[in-house]
Amino acid sequence: MRRMINASRFILLAALVGGSMLWSPTSAYANTAEAEMHPVDAPTGRVSSRAVGYLRFTEGKKADQVKILVHIQNLPDVQSEQPLMTESGHSTYPHGLRIRASGDCSDTTATDSPAGVLPDVGVRQDGNAVLSMTASGITLSELPGKSVVLYRGTNDAKRQIIACGVIKKD
Repeated sequence: MRRMINASRFILLAALVGGSMLWSPTSAYANTAEAEMHPVDAPTGRVSSRAVGYLRFTEGKKADQVKILVHIQNLPDVQSEQPLMTESGHSTYPHGLRIRASGDCSDTTATDSPAGVLPDVGVRQDGNAVLSMTASGITLSELPGKSVVLYRGTNDAKRQIIACGVIKKD
């Protein structure tokens, strides 16, 4: 009976130690940042409180790279230009993605882009998109406090911000 109690204590201790390792700062997700995306009414600068997805940033393979996971869902009014056909036969609408130095999503006039222009995101007609990419020329430590914006279309002269999120350290 005593061996059974000691074995139970050992299993409990091992579970607690293992669980704390999963949530410790040295876990695989310790060095991440995230931006929760919200719809923006560009003419008024109003930012909705309703989230339409997120971008997760993690360290890249090189010192000046950041991996980005884009997850957009239920984005309203996605039609921008002529739709592109994907390999699966679905129509997607191109949307531009940029990281701005300004951390203010209501500032719809800011055009700075310290990480350069990121690849376009193809948003399906249902308002959903999932994409993984790597950005070069920026580090994860530079991102918190900046914002990431999603533009309708690919024509720079006609772009309009439709979603924005402030990047925060996880």
